[in-house]
Amino acid sequence: QLVFRNDEFVQHGADHVMVELRTGGYIEVNGMHDAQDLQPPLEGFFKGTWGCTDYKPYFWESSELYCDHKYTVPCQFYFEGCSGPQLTTNLGKRTLQLAEFMS
Repeated sequence: QLVFRNDEFVQHGADHVMVELRTGGYIEVNGMHDAQDLQPPLEGFFKGTWGCTDYKPYFWESSELYCDHKYTVPCQFYFEGCSGPQLTTNLGKRTLQLAEFMS
């Protein structure tokens, strides 16, 4: 989970955006009501740079929303593999790419 907030105004420190990179094949975004001006560029980053699409719920899923917006990532977006006793993943790389975009 990554939490982004503008500490320039400490009295509004509770306003934040949280992005959850889920290795299950999607990304969840919360807190967009606090940063509506961020939504277009963030959506452009997810869809344009990372190739994500809007999440389409399966028919058995409830209509209950657990996040402000959910994206489906392309196949092989999260590299996970096993090589002997070592596990490898690119989750750290994806986290840094998002942090660089948000900075």
